[in-house]
Amino acid sequence: MAVRFEVLDDSGEPREDKCLVLDGTRILIGRGPACDVRLPEVSVSLRHASVEVSGGRVQVRDERSTNGTMLGRDRVRPVAPMTLDKTSVIRVGRVRLRVTIGTFAPETEPSISARQIAYGLVAEALEDRGLDATPVMRCVAGEDEGASLRLAEEGRAYRVGREDHVDLVLTDNDVSRDHVQLTLRGGVVLLRDLNSKNGTLLGEVELSSKRDVPWKLGATLTIGHDEFLLDDPLGKALAAIEAEPDAIVPDEPDPDDAGSEKHADDEVISSKPAPKRRAPERASSSMQSTDIAPTRAELAILVTSLVVLALSAVGLVLVLRR
Repeated sequence: MAVRFEVLDDSGEPREDKCLVLDGTRILIGRGPACDVRLPEVSVSLRHASVEVSGGRVQVRDERSTNGTMLGRDRVRPVAPMTLDKTSVIRVGRVRLRVTIGTFAPETEPSISARQIAYGLVAEALEDRGLDATPVMRCVAGEDEGASLRLAEEGRAYRVGREDHVDLVLTDNDVSRDHVQLTLRGGVVLLRDLNSKNGTLLGEVELSSKRDVPWKLGATLTIGHDEFLLDDPLGKALAAIEAEPDAIVPDEPDPDDAGSEKHADDEVISSKPAPKRRAPERASSSMQSTDIAPTRAELAILVTSLVVLALSAVGLVLVLRR
């Protein structure tokens, strides 16, 4: 039983040359170089998720990633792996993968294939920004200082030496006619000595004529008296992406949930009580007492009238007694 992973584009279709077939019992997905499926995207954790094959079942498990793992609309928990169908779509960070279980022929060199996909994704990103992603070997010291060779073709064996038929002709007499071979494979430049007379050094290590050695960033390649460095935009970009902290991505809203929220909002708006009409203000008690209370002049007149009335009554009583 093998598992095929396809990187999907925004429309849900597989991206060209971004397919990987693996047959391990535990397949690690993430941004780190140790992952079986390498995804150079900052929303993907270094160790994001894993696919486990056991007892005829294939399950996906989140590896305590920053942004989580989704199987369809369901969130995968670290302690509760979920079983995959024959064909499923999982999301890790912002990257969607179609996972298919079947009897496929697995990769013969899975690490190289995984690295090739990672480099391909980085190359697309650089090209979208108008940047050249082609690796170039440059002579930085020696008789051929300033000479350079672009390694643009994947899988092609480039040759360096003193003969006219090679891809980069050097003038140093200590360089053999066919001295060293360079091959771009999966985004990595591989070196092999071609049984040269004086040998080839990568750093302090002498290259073999029987096996390829990857040219790592910063290592000096010595051919005769010439010294070369590799200018590798893809390698630099991939290393920078792997060194970045995880970018936090907000959960994508579910279209149905969005509709429900809108409907709920509409209900809230329509259910708001109509504004009450303001009742006419009643006059305050102080205002009412002011309107009916007598003034001081009226009180004075009233008191005077009462006094006069009282005196008149007293006078009347005295007259009647006579």
